[in-house]
Amino acid sequence: MKVVCIVEGHGDAAAAPILIGRIGAAFNIGAFPSRCIRTGGWAHLQRAGELERYLELALSHQPDRILILSDLEDDCPVVEAGNFRERIAAVLGDRKVPVEVVFAMREFESWYLHSAEILSNKNTTFSWDLAKFTGDPETVRGAKEALSKIMSSRYKETTHQPRFAAAIDVKQLFKKSRSFRRMIKATTGLCYDELAQMV
Repeated sequence: MKVVCIVEGHGDAAAAPILIGRIGAAFNIGAFPSRCIRTGGWAHLQRAGELERYLELALSHQPDRILILSDLEDDCPVVEAGNFRERIAAVLGDRKVPVEVVFAMREFESWYLHSAEILSNKNTTFSWDLAKFTGDPETVRGAKEALSKIMSSRYKETTHQPRFAAAIDVKQLFKKSRSFRRMIKATTGLCYDELAQMV
């Protein structure tokens, strides 16, 4: 299954293909990330014509599935995804390519905060202090800054985002994070009940 992912920035573009491939392997789905298309952010996609332009670019790569992956700070993911439904349908026309909108609540790095213990075991070059973060990863503001604190080193998206994507346990994160469960469902095309039986 060829997957094209529409993402925000350089760090996401480096990490998302790794994450998609690992999700596919974990759930026995042959998910092959083709490439990532960078948009600059969710607000950019909301502008007239921009979502349509990026979708047409993604479709030009003849994917089996398209993922739109974005951070979402404060808004409701169901409402925001719903706002795009008609625009996506208009672009697709008769083309039967699934397009899934996935939000990391509140940031991509929130998933890494959920996975901090595993990351600390696999990335021993940092002086990890997990006690420096005690909040809910999906409600805290400043997930990047929180990672920097527990790593005792400055978190750099383009360096650490793909490295951490390769280290997390996707099945464990499925259990911890509602937004990551959505990411797995969108990537695999499986329903939540099917996925739950596999973790």
